[in-house]
Amino acid sequence: ADVVGKGLPGALMMASVRSSLRAHAHSIFDINEIIAQVNREMCRDTQPSEFATLCYGVFAPDGTQFTYCNAGHNPPLLLRGQTFIPLETGGFLIGVLPDVSYDKDVVDLQSRDILVFYTDGVTEAFSFDDEMYGLDRFKESILRYRDEAAHTLANQLLWDVRRFVGLARQSDDISLVVAKVT
Repeated sequence: ADVVGKGLPGALMMASVRSSLRAHAHSIFDINEIIAQVNREMCRDTQPSEFATLCYGVFAPDGTQFTYCNAGHNPPLLLRGQTFIPLETGGFLIGVLPDVSYDKDVVDLQSRDILVFYTDGVTEAFSFDDEMYGLDRFKESILRYRDEAAHTLANQLLWDVRRFVGLARQSDDISLVVAKVT
């Protein structure tokens, strides 16, 4: 997830989204309905200028499927072979329109698939020369380190962004999660 704003207001918004998500995940089965309920609560409890993006997903116990709903977040990337598949199914961001409906999707996972979840702070990082890191560089980095363990892959992706940014001031927070299917 990612929220608009920084500092204490952003932290409070993220805490609200997280609390609502956790509360509804225990009582509602359908992922898209969980997101719709979180959205309604955020619309009720936030200012019009406050919103969040999030992608919520659940792995099947045996690891063969991933069910998800993407609410306006950067689409997680599924790397299968040499092909990147963006996981876009879902709907509008959270906290703006109370009556939005959301869709969910189920992805059948294969051995050696890699899922990469990230916030816009990764792809929108700027170098000292004011050049944006971008999605293409990010994908190249994923391909470069794809044979590493998930935690090593995540660390290498972060280091690639840091090397690119260099001495430039970080403009946004960065979150990154990597899952590999064994």
